[in-house]
Amino acid sequence: FLSLLPALVTIVVAFALRKVTWALFLGVVVGSFIAASSASLFPKELLHYLILCFSNFERNMIILFILAVGALLEILRASGAFERFAEYVIHYLDKPQKTRVATFVISLILFFDDYASILISATSMRSVAAKQRIPKVYLTYLIDNTATIASGAVISTWAAYEGSLMVDAGKMFGLEHTSTEYMVRMIPYNLFIYLLIFFAFVSAF
Repeated sequence: FLSLLPALVTIVVAFALRKVTWALFLGVVVGSFIAASSASLFPKELLHYLILCFSNFERNMIILFILAVGALLEILRASGAFERFAEYVIHYLDKPQKTRVATFVISLILFFDDYASILISATSMRSVAAKQRIPKVYLTYLIDNTATIASGAVISTWAAYEGSLMVDAGKMFGLEHTSTEYMVRMIPYNLFIYLLIFFAFVSAF
């Protein structure tokens, strides 16, 4: 139960405050408190895990990438580009079904990264979906499920990360495969991902 507590706190706080950064921080705080053998060692453990969060090169690259995409989207929002985009495509996406399918296709095209897929698809289609009275909760479901293609695709940022983990783990057992070989061999085991995408496709229609 204690191992699940940090994740549980993070989820509850995210829903309650709608502040993801605070939710993640509090999750780390709770995890550090659990890891500490006594209250006096808690500050040391917290500092250790906070440093650990930002000392991993790959993790920092992901953070920088998300910040860069987020900054670009904010510039586009401030310029009114998304409103113009909505005004333009609304003539072609004149029915909720067309809008849902278009959202699915856009999310699927952005297979190279799950974060970028969610950020770009959601920001681009939010205004159009609102005009078609498509619920935000459904839009979230559709985009989030379709974004899982980043894990199922052999070529993506997430696949590269997963592959690197498997290469390191495989060396412990004397396996010498590349990350691409691991990802190709994993295709039959990604059934859950393909089912998510299939249900998103069906629901869009």
